[in-house]
Amino acid sequence: MSWCRPAPYEPSPQQLVALGRSRLYVAVGHPDFLFERRHLESLRGANPLITILDIAAGTEAVCQAGQGRAFDDDPHIWLDPRRMRSAASNIEAELARLDPDGAPQYRQNLRDLLSDMDRLDSEITQLMAGLEGRRFLVFHPAWSHFACEYGLRQMAIEAEGKEPGPAQLVATIEEARDEGIRVVFVQKGFSDRSAKVIASELGAQVESLDPLARDWLDNLRLSAGQIAAAIR
Repeated sequence: MSWCRPAPYEPSPQQLVALGRSRLYVAVGHPDFLFERRHLESLRGANPLITILDIAAGTEAVCQAGQGRAFDDDPHIWLDPRRMRSAASNIEAELARLDPDGAPQYRQNLRDLLSDMDRLDSEITQLMAGLEGRRFLVFHPAWSHFACEYGLRQMAIEAEGKEPGPAQLVATIEEARDEGIRVVFVQKGFSDRSAKVIASELGAQVESLDPLARDWLDNLRLSAGQIAAAIR
């Protein structure tokens, strides 16, 4: 499937047919992923035998204490590599249960994936060494879980899913200037108007981060490098 912002996403007729035949659906499961909840209700009605594996309910964030509402409301849990280790194990276990004949291959695939994930986590940890507590500025607050795991602090332009008003825009510019922000991160599918205004006021660059890229490992590696370069 090609890239699509989740909120307005509607599955194609072909995808609905495939889902109707599926035995397993892996869901993000976060309560703020309302679009997913709506589609899952329809899916259960069309395919009552399907197993729904809920990642959010089946895993816990290692880093969560004192993070506040912004962290709790952020559904982008897949941007936390450590949490996704548990998710991968849960998916492997469910696949093996549904398809015992394929269990040896699933176990091997999991071992390979966990090795890649551990390598990625180590790379990001080394990349962020000495940058603990640094802040980076994004339009859409998708990176709370990533920031928490690696000791960073996310600042967001968007508030409760809305463009900032004039007063909030001025406050964000002042705060970003105090923090020495040099890069403003935007995201495909969202307006970059306010981000460009802020960047212009700061003399900062505008760059894109993609929390929805298809290649999860390489995208997190690339995104970590962008964030580290922006705050170093």
